[in-house]
Amino acid sequence: WARSTILSRAVYLPQHGNEAGGLCPVGDLFNYEPPPGPEPLLPQAFLDTAPWSGPGDNGGGHGEGERRNSDASTSSSSSHSHFQGISGDGTYEPHTDSFVFTTGDRHYRAGEQIHLCYGQYTNLHLLEIYGFVMSENPQEAVSLLDLLPERLLTENRDGSNYEVYESGYPSWDLLCLIRRKVLSDRGDNNSSSSSDNGGDNGGENGGGRKKVKKRARAASIESAERRIQEGNMVGVASEIRAFQYLHDLCERKLRGFPTSIEEDEEALRLLGRGKSESSSHATLESSDGTLKETEEEAEAEAEDGSREGNLVLAVQWRLCQKRVLRKAMRTCRLYQTHLSERPELYPQ
Repeated sequence: WARSTILSRAVYLPQHGNEAGGLCPVGDLFNYEPPPGPEPLLPQAFLDTAPWSGPGDNGGGHGEGERRNSDASTSSSSSHSHFQGISGDGTYEPHTDSFVFTTGDRHYRAGEQIHLCYGQYTNLHLLEIYGFVMSENPQEAVSLLDLLPERLLTENRDGSNYEVYESGYPSWDLLCLIRRKVLSDRGDNNSSSSSDNGGDNGGENGGGRKKVKKRARAASIESAERRIQEGNMVGVASEIRAFQYLHDLCERKLRGFPTSIEEDEEALRLLGRGKSESSSHATLESSDGTLKETEEEAEAEAEDGSREGNLVLAVQWRLCQKRVLRKAMRTCRLYQTHLSERPELYPQ
């Protein structure tokens, strides 16, 4: 904790060719604003028509029904405008031998708070390093690595990123994986079908036809893999199946939490009310001349408040994760519907 406290407030100050951190109290006056999130990787024809302003959806798990949720249905355009431009930053200027805070590449209105951008941090990183989470963080992401079968993971999976982002879109690695999953399933089915029919093609001619089919299948798989590596779908039907698989992964992840979104929202409401009542009670006691808190009582109350504050942060983080998953599930359904209704936009 102490190390994070120092490092999160240190600024870069080179001394005699060595990097050294220096504490700059004025930096604590600036709150954090994240940079824009990753660009969506789905076809532009879908992005241009995605109805992000619609109602919330059934996130699955623990009886969650259809409901409107501003976090789950925030439009990508409004989210982008909220985080438009780069917030302020701090940098060392050699020619002045000083550390300078700048307002960043964005417009500020008179009286508007100036923020600093510390970097690209998920809520978990913000919580671990800085001690807070953001209800709207375009850098937020949920990893699905624990749900993926080993056979689908690449050899360099330590450097891969199998996540869905706050925007509801999958990362590059995850997008490629779900497309390869469908391609792999199709290849397995074709191999099984060929084996089942192998006895019908006896003789030399039958063996020749098998080789031709095998070469054709290999060429088809190679072509499909090339399309995946270029960031393109293999085909409309395959894309629909790929995003059904992603939807199911997100639903499994969401159902793995011990509570629902509504239960977390209610818990935060009750925790907030309890904190308010506790604060009011403490004020009444301190204003009464006959009731004086002992030092031990004050310390115990402070410890309870700290424990409750940590619980609030934990529930807030969990709630943000669930909302990302629910938005990703909705993205999958919208994209599947779009593909089914407008296949002519994607010629094979």
